[in-house]
Amino acid sequence: MASCTLITTVTGLMFTNMKHQLNCPTTVVDASLYGCFELCWRDRQCLSFFARESPQKCCLAPSRYLEGDLVGQPGINYFWLYPDYCHPDTGYTLSRQTDLCYRLYTEQKSWDTANQKCKADGGSLIKLNTPRKINHIKDVITSSSVYNSIGGFAIGGILSGQWAWSDGSEITHDDWDDGQPVPDVSKTRVVMAMTSGYKWKSAEPVESGGYICELPFVSLNPYV
Repeated sequence: MASCTLITTVTGLMFTNMKHQLNCPTTVVDASLYGCFELCWRDRQCLSFFARESPQKCCLAPSRYLEGDLVGQPGINYFWLYPDYCHPDTGYTLSRQTDLCYRLYTEQKSWDTANQKCKADGGSLIKLNTPRKINHIKDVITSSSVYNSIGGFAIGGILSGQWAWSDGSEITHDDWDDGQPVPDVSKTRVVMAMTSGYKWKSAEPVESGGYICELPFVSLNPYV
């Protein structure tokens, strides 16, 4: 089993350095450690990489491996690329394609209680403010049988004069179901409903369901 030998933060990024056999899931290229890091940063599919010290070799990986997955080998190091708060041990998932650090909860909570739970995690109910984010979350939900019994998921939309995200920003991209939101002053929250293919509907604050939290995302650009 591998052991964690180095944790260091560089311009908003955290590297977790662990010894590993170079069983590369992608092509091995010639690159120094920081050359490998830059290759991984520029590849939006890359979440981690292996680096061999001598001769210098680099391998990009589209997954992040936990300590129990790794087998030590001298001269080969393994590095995670992720914002330091989006560690997989927290249950949150990093999507570099959508700039999201998110978690789907299946326990039944009212919208307001769910939002408080997300705040306790350090974030809020998810803000699906781009078509890419909307489609990514729907793909995650529909690709797993785990969510088949969940009637819907609370997201961060709220009616307060106008429909907006819970941080106050305007909803400029939406995925409302036909006939939604309904003109009902008691339905002031937004949920993704299974009955409509996880399109949005307005709901009462006390309506229970699953919920999706989002943590603030920090740019992966190492030069800022």
